Amino acid sequence: MERILISQIEDNDRTQYVVVDGLLLEDKSDYREYTDIVINAGDYKTIYKDSSISIKQRKQELIIYSHYLEKDSVGRSIMYIYYIDKNTNDFDNIIQSLLEDSKVINRNINKYQLQQVIEKLISKRRILNNNVFKIAIIAILAGVLIYTIFNNKKHEKQTTTSDSISR
Repeated sequence: MERILISQIEDNDRTQYVVVDGLLLEDKSDYREYTDIVINAGDYKTIYKDSSISIKQRKQELIIYSHYLEKDSVGRSIMYIYYIDKNTNDFDNIIQSLLEDSKVINRNINKYQLQQVIEKLISKRRILNNNVFKIAIIAILAGVLIYTIFNNKKHEKQTTTSDSISR
Protein backbone atom coordinates (compact mmCIF):
# COMPACT_ATOMS: atom_id res chain seq x y z
CA MET A 1 0.00 0.00 0.00
CA GLU A 2 1.38 3.35 -1.08
CA ARG A 3 -1.68 5.62 -1.19
CA ILE A 4 -4.82 6.15 0.90
CA LEU A 5 -7.50 8.69 0.03
CA ILE A 6 -10.30 9.39 2.52
CA SER A 7 -13.17 11.70 1.65
CA GLN A 8 -16.59 12.40 3.05
CA ILE A 9 -19.59 11.28 1.04
CA GLU A 10 -21.81 13.97 -0.53
CA ASP A 11 -24.54 13.51 2.08
CA ASN A 12 -22.06 14.00 4.93
CA ASP A 13 -23.81 11.29 6.93
CA ARG A 14 -20.57 10.35 8.71
CA THR A 15 -19.71 7.79 6.07
CA GLN A 16 -16.76 8.16 3.80
CA TYR A 17 -15.06 6.95 0.70
CA VAL A 18 -11.78 5.13 1.18
CA VAL A 19 -9.58 4.61 -1.87
CA VAL A 20 -6.45 2.48 -1.46
CA ASP A 21 -3.88 2.43 -4.25
CA GLY A 22 -6.50 3.60 -6.73
CA LEU A 23 -9.20 1.10 -5.72
CA LEU A 24 -12.40 2.10 -3.91
CA LEU A 25 -12.98 -0.10 -0.85
CA GLU A 26 -16.48 -1.53 -0.93
CA ASP A 27 -16.32 -3.44 2.37
CA LYS A 28 -16.63 -0.94 5.22
CA SER A 29 -15.06 -3.45 7.64
CA ASP A 30 -11.72 -2.77 5.87
CA TYR A 31 -11.96 1.00 6.44
CA ARG A 32 -10.55 1.10 9.97
CA GLU A 33 -7.19 -0.41 9.03
CA TYR A 34 -6.59 2.39 6.54
CA THR A 35 -8.24 5.28 8.35
CA ASP A 36 -6.14 4.57 11.45
CA ILE A 37 -2.96 5.04 9.41
CA VAL A 38 -4.11 8.44 8.20
CA ILE A 39 -5.84 9.71 11.33
CA ASN A 40 -2.99 8.80 13.71
CA ALA A 41 -0.54 11.26 12.19
CA GLY A 42 0.37 13.06 15.39
CA ASP A 43 4.10 12.50 15.01
CA TYR A 44 4.17 13.91 11.49
CA LYS A 45 5.84 17.29 11.04
CA THR A 46 3.71 20.04 9.50
CA ILE A 47 5.67 21.31 6.50
CA TYR A 48 2.94 23.62 5.16
CA LYS A 49 -0.33 25.00 6.46
CA ASP A 50 -2.72 27.73 5.38
CA SER A 51 -6.48 28.20 5.54
CA SER A 52 -7.23 25.67 2.80
CA ILE A 53 -4.46 23.07 2.85
CA SER A 54 -2.18 21.37 5.34
CA ILE A 55 0.72 19.06 4.50
CA LYS A 56 2.50 16.85 7.02
CA GLN A 57 5.54 14.64 6.55
CA ARG A 58 7.32 11.82 8.36
CA LYS A 59 10.35 10.35 6.59
CA GLN A 60 9.03 9.50 3.11
CA GLU A 61 5.35 9.57 4.11
CA LEU A 62 3.22 12.57 3.27
CA ILE A 63 -0.34 13.50 4.30
CA ILE A 64 -2.32 16.23 2.56
CA TYR A 65 -5.48 17.67 4.17
CA SER A 66 -7.65 19.82 1.94
CA HIS A 67 -11.01 20.19 0.16
CA TYR A 68 -12.33 19.23 -3.24
CA LEU A 69 -13.93 21.67 -5.64
CA GLU A 70 -17.22 19.78 -5.22
CA LYS A 71 -19.71 20.63 -2.46
CA ASP A 72 -21.69 18.34 -0.17
CA SER A 73 -25.50 18.19 -0.02
CA VAL A 74 -25.67 21.36 2.11
CA GLY A 75 -23.19 23.36 0.02
CA ARG A 76 -19.98 22.90 2.04
CA SER A 77 -16.64 21.97 0.51
CA ILE A 78 -15.98 18.24 0.64
CA MET A 79 -12.84 17.43 2.62
CA TYR A 80 -10.20 14.88 1.80
CA ILE A 81 -7.15 13.41 3.49
CA TYR A 82 -4.50 11.94 1.23
CA TYR A 83 -1.71 9.71 2.50
CA ILE A 84 1.13 8.74 0.22
CA ASP A 85 4.14 6.61 1.11
CA LYS A 86 6.75 7.16 -1.56
CA ASN A 87 9.54 9.53 -2.47
CA THR A 88 8.03 12.86 -1.47
CA ASN A 89 10.55 14.82 -3.52
CA ASP A 90 8.61 13.86 -6.66
CA PHE A 91 5.73 16.29 -6.17
CA ASP A 92 4.48 16.01 -9.77
CA ASN A 93 3.95 12.29 -9.21
CA ILE A 94 2.11 13.00 -5.95
CA ILE A 95 -0.27 15.44 -7.65
CA GLN A 96 -0.85 12.99 -10.50
CA SER A 97 -1.61 10.16 -8.03
CA LEU A 98 -4.03 12.38 -6.09
CA LEU A 99 -5.79 13.35 -9.32
CA GLU A 100 -6.14 9.69 -10.37
CA ASP A 101 -7.31 8.49 -6.96
CA SER A 102 -9.83 11.36 -6.78
CA LYS A 103 -11.28 10.36 -10.17
CA VAL A 104 -12.26 7.00 -8.64
CA ILE A 105 -14.83 8.89 -6.51
CA ASN A 106 -15.57 11.54 -9.16
CA ARG A 107 -13.84 14.38 -7.37
CA ASN A 108 -11.67 17.26 -8.57
CA ILE A 109 -8.92 19.06 -6.69
CA ASN A 110 -7.76 22.62 -7.12
CA LYS A 111 -4.63 21.55 -8.98
CA TYR A 112 -3.38 25.13 -9.39
CA GLN A 113 -3.55 25.78 -5.64
CA LEU A 114 -1.74 22.53 -4.82
CA GLN A 115 0.97 23.28 -7.39
CA GLN A 116 1.48 26.75 -5.85
CA VAL A 117 1.94 25.19 -2.41
CA ILE A 118 4.35 22.59 -3.76
CA GLU A 119 6.39 25.27 -5.56
CA LYS A 120 6.67 27.09 -2.21
CA LEU A 121 7.82 23.87 -0.53
CA ILE A 122 10.40 23.17 -3.24
CA SER A 123 11.67 26.75 -2.99
CA LYS A 124 11.83 26.45 0.81
CA ARG A 125 13.85 23.22 0.50
CA ARG A 126 16.26 24.88 -1.95
CA ILE A 127 16.77 27.78 0.43
CA LEU A 128 17.27 25.41 3.34
CA ASN A 129 19.70 23.25 1.37
CA ASN A 130 21.52 26.41 0.22
CA ASN A 131 21.77 27.67 3.81
CA VAL A 132 23.06 24.30 5.02
CA PHE A 133 25.69 24.42 2.28
CA LYS A 134 26.73 27.94 3.28
CA ILE A 135 26.97 26.97 6.95
CA ALA A 136 29.09 23.94 6.05
CA ILE A 137 31.48 26.10 3.99
CA ILE A 138 31.76 28.64 6.82
CA ALA A 139 32.43 25.84 9.33
CA ILE A 140 35.14 24.37 7.10
CA LEU A 141 36.77 27.77 6.60
CA ALA A 142 36.63 28.45 10.34
CA GLY A 143 38.25 25.06 10.97
CA VAL A 144 41.03 25.79 8.48
CA LEU A 145 41.58 29.23 10.03
CA ILE A 146 41.78 27.82 13.58
CA TYR A 147 44.14 25.08 12.42
CA THR A 148 46.35 27.64 10.64
CA ILE A 149 46.47 29.94 13.68
CA PHE A 150 47.20 27.04 16.04
CA ASN A 151 49.85 25.65 13.71
CA ASN A 152 51.53 29.08 13.33
CA LYS A 153 51.62 29.58 17.11
CA LYS A 154 53.06 26.12 17.55
CA HIS A 155 55.68 26.84 14.86
CA GLU A 156 56.53 30.22 16.43
CA LYS A 157 56.91 28.56 19.85
CA GLN A 158 59.21 25.91 18.39
CA THR A 159 61.26 28.60 16.61
CA THR A 160 61.51 30.68 19.80
CA THR A 161 62.51 27.62 21.82
CA SER A 162 65.14 26.53 19.30
CA ASP A 163 66.54 30.11 19.17
CA SER A 164 66.81 30.10 22.99
CA ILE A 165 68.59 26.75 22.99
CA SER A 166 71.10 27.81 20.32
CA ARG A 167 72.17 30.88 22.31
